[in-house]
Amino acid sequence: MQGEEPDHGRAPAALLTRADDGHTGLFTPACAREAEVNYLVSGVTPARGHICR
Repeated sequence: MQGEEPDHGRAPAALLTRADDGHTGLFTPACAREAEVNYLVSGVTPARGHICR
């Protein structure tokens, strides 16, 4: 359809923001770990705009 970009077989993307100190995931909040597990187990991504604090 016009105005839609082709996905070229790629899976949909999601962004999960982690609002804490540091630049690594060493001390990842439980919220982010849960989002990772949910995605890996069931393919469900976090809601748009979700922020882990």
